[in-house]
This record gives sequence, C-alpha cells and structure tokens, in this order.
Amino acid sequence: MYPSHSKPGFAELKTPHLAVLSTLLDAHLLFEEPAISKNVFQEYFELIWPQISLGKCLEELCGKGFVETARAADYVVPEDRRRELALRLEKDFFLQPIRLPGNTLSHETLMKGFLDFAHGEQQDLAEAEIEMKKWGGWAYTSSDRVHHILFRSHPLRLKAHPKEFLLICTRLSQELNRPLSEDFVRNPSAQQRLAFFDLERTQKMNLTKSPVVFYFERYLKRAFGVRMGSTTIFNQSLEDAGLLSLRMG
Repeated sequence: MYPSHSKPGFAELKTPHLAVLSTLLDAHLLFEEPAISKNVFQEYFELIWPQISLGKCLEELCGKGFVETARAADYVVPEDRRRELALRLEKDFFLQPIRLPGNTLSHETLMKGFLDFAHGEQQDLAEAEIEMKKWGGWAYTSSDRVHHILFRSHPLRLKAHPKEFLLICTRLSQELNRPLSEDFVRNPSAQQRLAFFDLERTQKMNLTKSPVVFYFERYLKRAFGVRMGSTTIFNQSLEDAGLLSLRMG
C-alpha cells in the first residue's frame, strides 16, 4: 500500500503510519474496542520496520489529528474521524492492484469474479451490508454466519473476531513468519475464525472451516491457477503444537 495524495496531511503518511492507523481503525470498527495499547502491536511493528520508532510514528499521527492518546500507552482514532479515515484508507488500498503470479487485476474485478464463482458453485453466499465494519474489503453471509475478506498492508496484531470469520489478505513478510505462526498456534480463536493469505507470494495461514475461505481459495486456483500453500515454518509450528492433523483434515 502506498500513500494517498488526496488531501494535505494524509498524503504525507508512509506505509508504517498507514498500517498503524489501519490497526487502530480495525480495533474500533471491527472489534468495537474503545482503545488499544501500543504494546499490542509493538512487537510486529518492530520486526517489520526495525529502523522506525513506533513511538515517533504514533506521535506524528497524533500531530496530524488522526490519533489521540487515551490513557497511559492507549491510543484511539477520534470517533468523529473514523468513517472519514477508513474511507480514505480504503481508497488507498483499492487504488493499488492485486498482484497474483502471472496476473494483475483490481480488487473489484477479483471480488466480483469470486461472487460469480461462488454462485456458480451453488453456494448460499450473499454480500452482507454491515456499514463500516467491512471497510477495506467485503463481507458475506453464508450458513447464517458473517465472513469477511479484508485487504490490509501488514498484519500488526493477531486477533480473531468473537463471532465472525476473518480472512486477511496481506503481506506475510519473512520477518513475521515465525512469530506470527507461533502466536497463531497458541490462539484457539485464531485457529477457528482467522486466516491470512498473501496473494502475491501464494502463502497462507488457515485452519478455519469457513466456507467462504474454502471457496475463495478454490476460486484462486480455478480462475488464476494460484495454489495457496502454508510455509514450512507454519507447518512446523502446527506440528510442534500437535495441530498438523487439523490442517491436513
């Protein structure tokens, strides 16, 4: 994801700032958290950008009025700016093309094709209208459950929704591979309701039984010849935790 050039202030934000802002917006809009501590996402941030200070990044976001301090090390996006900032970030996400091995296409083309594919497979899949909760992606209902396919630049925290399924299409950087894998296998909620896909690298972390995740992966394979596979480190983490049979099943 790249900086937006739509309005002064926002255009100056770099990828680390946008990733932090995305994480805070997800805390509010997706998980309904009033505030989160920087400690929640500090480990992953420092692994991805070891030369950048998270504290300085947050200070700069606060200076632009995009973020405020709550108490101690807690941060919030001002409530009256959440919708505006989510829509700006969404625009930034969707201006950048989806890159698959051998294919480059827009988010809209990819996801319209997926819905058509699912209907062709006679799946009870319908787009869900859930206001801002699904910013930066799409939400579907299937089997009386809500399933999200969201696009994010980098995962800065590992958090499952208490009821809904989340597929996060993001960049699974080499620096995050091991800690994210190890955190994933220690988190039963993540195993049940959270999945990560790196579409460009064709890598995944997934143990969910979500039909939307299943058919999205089938769609990628049949429409584009993309075969998503788990990394060696993720498989080893599953094996060490005695969970490899769940993935194979």
